[in-house]
Amino acid sequence: MATGSEPQLLRYISLFSGIGVAELAIKRVFPNAECLGYAEVNADALLIYERHYPDHQNLGNVKHIDGAAFRGRVDLIIGGAPCQGFAKIGKKREFKDVRSRLFSEFVRLVRETKARYFVFENVRSMLPAIKQTISNELGVSPVTLDSSLFTPQVRRRLFWCNFPVYIPTEHVSPPLSDILIADHRMKDLTRNRFRGVAASTIVASRPHGASRVFALTTVGHYNAGMGSRNDSKANTVTTTLNDLQVIFDGKIMNIPVDCRGSEDGSV
Repeated sequence: MATGSEPQLLRYISLFSGIGVAELAIKRVFPNAECLGYAEVNADALLIYERHYPDHQNLGNVKHIDGAAFRGRVDLIIGGAPCQGFAKIGKKREFKDVRSRLFSEFVRLVRETKARYFVFENVRSMLPAIKQTISNELGVSPVTLDSSLFTPQVRRRLFWCNFPVYIPTEHVSPPLSDILIADHRMKDLTRNRFRGVAASTIVASRPHGASRVFALTTVGHYNAGMGSRNDSKANTVTTTLNDLQVIFDGKIMNIPVDCRGSEDGSV
């Protein structure tokens, strides 16, 4: 690490890297950070990642990384293993799910590299026993952070960190309306139904004070029905069509994230 007035040089490894969101966050805090390598195998995610970070080395399958080769060089390991097996929604396979067992690879690499710090992220809606198992393995308890504090989307996740985490008490993000652009994907209300609920019905039930741009959200249990948000936020943005649905001046916008839809691979 640099000393004195020189910028700090953070050396890190990114696991389960996706499209490189952790890399973006690190770059904003540590502009001179050095990525020693990342691990991602999903082809769609790599289209985005390689567009933004062409000089980073893909270490490939996390199971095949030799952590000892990086020993003494790593300041931070960051990653979030696939959460499908941990989530309460679904089959609740827990550590029987092959994706959930990738958590053990995160623990292995933290130990093999002897990284100074780590950040492990995962779904908030996991069973208490699973959360306790992860905490026992990492030796720390998680904190809950909601991305709505920093972005226009709601995404509550657990973060296990072996350093203090400051949680803001006020939102510092722009409203949803600031990041949306009306485009050709707008549809006529009368021809749209969302999980069996007419879009016009949802518009009519818009809460008092909701802006001209507001998001639809599930009501009660998953897929039980649709309602509308009036907090200037949207649901979590994923690559699944219809996960993010927004009403803009009385018309519906579907906002999927398509990693393959643009010529330059950007989002």
